[in-house]
Amino acid sequence: MKAIILAAGMGTRFGNLEKINHKTLSKIGGSTIIERQLKILKELGVDQIILVIGHESIILKKSVKGYHLSFVYNNFYKETDALYSLWCAKDFIDDGFLCLYADLVFEKEIISNLINNNYEISMVIDKQKNYSDNHSVFVVDNIVKSMISKSEKCNGQFIGIMKFSKKGSAILSRILDNFHKRNNLEGETIRIFEKLIDYSFPLHACFTNNQKWFNVNDLQQLKLARHFFGP
Repeated sequence: MKAIILAAGMGTRFGNLEKINHKTLSKIGGSTIIERQLKILKELGVDQIILVIGHESIILKKSVKGYHLSFVYNNFYKETDALYSLWCAKDFIDDGFLCLYADLVFEKEIISNLINNNYEISMVIDKQKNYSDNHSVFVVDNIVKSMISKSEKCNGQFIGIMKFSKKGSAILSRILDNFHKRNNLEGETIRIFEKLIDYSFPLHACFTNNQKWFNVNDLQQLKLARHFFGP
């Protein structure tokens, strides 16, 4: 199993109150955020990990030097978001893989459940959270039917972790190629799912089932994560 971690962003909402160079180097439960992810992936048998880097890339590379990783550079990290970072890793999208945002802290079972499903494309969905404005979803019979704003009807939130089978990876590659041809790689990865929904391709919801997770993109989320997992 392969995993692509998107870690190129600048984390502007995080600020520098932690006095660190990259928000994924914040410590939670005795390990940095990125180390927590790498440990969980390794424990679950993920044997190839690709880290897409940009902001403070040298420092981030040094922080994970004890792991055998492949690195991909998003040289336009200041002007782009996660979708472009995934495009930068296109040479690794040739087989089944996991994809996750680097600022996530989560319990191991979330990844374990995702790895063990056999669907072509899966998104990890939380049915319990206060839904965010740009990652809310509407799910019917375990299929994501739409990506919607929190002002509309929604019953789940995409947490930033996804899985593509070999067939799903081929479909993803075609979508990314089409975005690139149209010079239209702005924004987040949810644009991929919006396109798949337009094509009526089934997106399977893999639920968190009350397992804890936090998107540590600001200091409030960092405090919450430390409250649960430890400092």
